[in-house]
Amino acid sequence: MKNLAVCLATCGLIFASCSNNDVFEENNDIHSQDNINFSANTTRASSNGLPEVQQGFKVFATENGNASWFINGDIYKYGANWDWQNGPHKWPKDKTKYPMNFYAFYPHTADGFTPSTNIVGTVTANITIKSDPATQTDYLAANYINVTTKPASGKLNLMFKHITSKVNFSVIAGTGAKVVVQQLHMQNVGNTGTYNYVSELTGNHAWSSSLTDGTLDKYKYFPTEVVPSTTTALPTFTPTTADETTKNPVYGKSVTNRHLMLRPQTATATWAGTKTDPAATANGKIEPTKAYIESVYRIEANGDENAVGYQNAAKHPDFSTLTPEQQRDLTDKPLFIKVGFPLGASLTWDQGKGYMYSLKLGTADATGGIIIDDNYYDEKGNRTDLTIKDKEPGDPVNDGDIHFNVDVTEWGNDLEGTITQ
Repeated sequence: MKNLAVCLATCGLIFASCSNNDVFEENNDIHSQDNINFSANTTRASSNGLPEVQQGFKVFATENGNASWFINGDIYKYGANWDWQNGPHKWPKDKTKYPMNFYAFYPHTADGFTPSTNIVGTVTANITIKSDPATQTDYLAANYINVTTKPASGKLNLMFKHITSKVNFSVIAGTGAKVVVQQLHMQNVGNTGTYNYVSELTGNHAWSSSLTDGTLDKYKYFPTEVVPSTTTALPTFTPTTADETTKNPVYGKSVTNRHLMLRPQTATATWAGTKTDPAATANGKIEPTKAYIESVYRIEANGDENAVGYQNAAKHPDFSTLTPEQQRDLTDKPLFIKVGFPLGASLTWDQGKGYMYSLKLGTADATGGIIIDDNYYDEKGNRTDLTIKDKEPGDPVNDGDIHFNVDVTEWGNDLEGTITQ
């Protein structure tokens, strides 16, 4: 894992890649030490390599404790250099201006991220997390509190922290099983909240924590960079190792991997995974309104290519009842089932933490989840007219208890410390 380090001076901003224990700092002696400059670092590597860095970041500062605002400054790139948009800003010579408090957030501007400084000494950000992982932003925040005098170098170190939670998925496949995952969704979780810099400083939770704050959203998670379409086959994920224990991460290891960056929250409104929570609709669907994981997949196991779903739709006993056009669309094409995974009694995500949900599919102790749709889905993700036999919405795919692992780690590490649900 790498840390991203940045050094901000009044004429330039330098980014460098460092080891866990190293911090790169550029000394710009040609700049006056009377100017307020920053050395800024992140606690852990950014999820996507900070592609939004062109947007710059924002710095607020108060003087005389939180008596009045001193700086409301923007850092932008001008040609080859980074600089204050409305600076430089100088350290006060008047001792009554101290202590000073500094607050910063990154990126400076981003869709769904609205900073507020209506009250002196209060810095909050109203954030709405986008549904599409490809357009989500890695929000960072930093502060430096109780600065009682100008530093000898004129420079403060700002340590930026990730303020969202990172959510990923992996699959634990049964020995010899071929698991084909088409879709993974985190359903019905809070997407809006207010981040309060000052609350965090006083030991309180920095986010509004109620799941009911704002609206709920559904976050789709796809295994490749391919943009999903209902007119072409969706990309699928098949674990490379099927041995009952190995966790096969669905996302890629590139800097453009599409893990989810979601709002930290504690939710007690989770789906119970029963036939009455809620009951199936007239068209054979269960549509939970509480938090759960949804997946569309199929399994080939123990010599049965149609163990869960179908490798070839033509093998379905009702295939002959379809129209000629439907048969042409589905011949030699697979069928997938849609299932839901209850999250247990509650869901808790903390800021700056990574959560890997490892679904057990085709293993000896796995059910594969709860059926939430009576109909199969085709390779394009469209619902078909072919139905699941001998099962109905609310039934487990297999008998037994639902099992999956949840790994909770620091942001940059995905496979440490296991919590079993």
